Amino acid sequence: MTKDEYIAFLEQQNMQYYKEIQQLTYEKGYLQGRLYVFIQHYPRLGMDIEKGGKYYELKRKGGEQ
Repeated sequence: MTKDEYIAFLEQQNMQYYKEIQQLTYEKGYLQGRLYVFIQHYPRLGMDIEKGGKYYELKRKGGEQ
């Protein structure tokens, strides 16, 4: 494999990974949106979404129980 072929191979892999990252980012946003709607639709659950760190956390309202 020549240097140019290797560079073309790496660029192809880079494009594939970029597409996968875009898809996963979209799915993450979609699922977070669904979670917000679910929590708002069922307020009797007494849950709240707390932002922090890398992931969102689902916690009970009113502190620890």
